[in-house]
Amino acid sequence: MVYASGNYRFADFLRIGVPMNIIVGIATCLAIALLMPLSK
Repeated sequence: MVYASGNYRFADFLRIGVPMNIIVGIATCLAIALLMPLSK
């Protein structure tokens, strides 16, 4: 549905998706490190 109506290509999803996944991964690692530290 999105492909046809928005005239998107697969590369468009990669262009947005890959950087977003990297940002979310880094943010998740930082949040885990801040909220659940290994040392007491």
